[in-house]
This record gives sequence, C-alpha cells and structure tokens, in this order.
Amino acid sequence: RNCPHARAVAKTDDNVFLDMHTLLDLLEERKLPENTIACGSGTPHRNMKTLRSEGPHMPGNWSTTKEELEADIMPDFCCGFLYLTTPRVGAALVQAGLVLYGDTEVVQIEDSLITGVLRERLPGVYM
Repeated sequence: RNCPHARAVAKTDDNVFLDMHTLLDLLEERKLPENTIACGSGTPHRNMKTLRSEGPHMPGNWSTTKEELEADIMPDFCCGFLYLTTPRVGAALVQAGLVLYGDTEVVQIEDSLITGVLRERLPGVYM
C-alpha cells in the first residue's frame, strides 16, 4: 500500500552497514524471481540438525525446544545479515507467522523462523 512499486523487501541486522546503491544496482542486473527468498550472505543452510539443550550450557538463542520445533532437522533457511524477497512473499511470511503464532512471543532465531519455518508453510516459495 505504501510502496506500490517496490520490487523487493529486505531484512538486515541492525548492526550492518548496507550499501544501498550496490544492492539496488544488483537488483537491477538480476531480477528477483517472484517466489524466492534470496540469501544475501551465501547459500542456505540445508539439513541442519536442530540444536537442543537440556540445560543452560547451550547458547539460548540457538537452542530450540521440541515444543518450539518438533523436527530434528531444521527447515532449510538463510543465515546471516541480509535476505531479500518480493513484497508478495514478505506479506505472505507475515501472515504465516500470524496464523502459526498469533500473539505468542517467539524466541527462535529470526533467520530460521522467517526463512525456514514460515517459508515452509508457503507452497512454491524457494531459496
């Protein structure tokens, strides 16, 4: 609604300097396929074992309980400082999150949550 001509949306970490001119030039050269999430810092993590912790010795943000994610293998996901997608896929990811979690606070790392768990719920969206 606010940016009807936007061709891409991006998620980046708050401690990253992003060269917007270079990013926009790259998006002009390489069109972002409609049903894609592009990992900005390399290839997606694939077939990664879900990290579990029984105690506080494991870094909390990277540890996932069975209640949070039942699968022993994480959905494929982008990890890093940047990922890009189309506005349509971005909006669909938000809706998938609302359906799946509603008002529940989620503590899972956002990279694996957004580009993995939520993306899996969108048929035909690939990395």
